[in-house]
Amino acid sequence: MPVEVLPGTVAGGLTPVCGSCGVRLCWDISDEEYAEAREFWDAWVCRECNGGRSRSLAAWKAKNRPLFGE
Repeated sequence: MPVEVLPGTVAGGLTPVCGSCGVRLCWDISDEEYAEAREFWDAWVCRECNGGRSRSLAAWKAKNRPLFGE
C-alpha cells in the first residue's frame, strides 16, 4: 500500500500512503519522483507511525547517493 491512484490524484501522479496505518498524504508525487526513490516511498510511514518524526526524502537521498550515480 505504498502509493495509490485515487479519484483526486493529479494526472500522472501517485498519492503516498502510510504503510502502517493507511493514512494518505494530502499531496501527490509524480511517477518520476516515485521511480527515482521507489524504496523510500514503498517504505514510507507517517510521522505518527514513525515515533513523531517525519521521514525525510532529502536525508534518504543523501544516504543513498551511490544509487543515484552522484
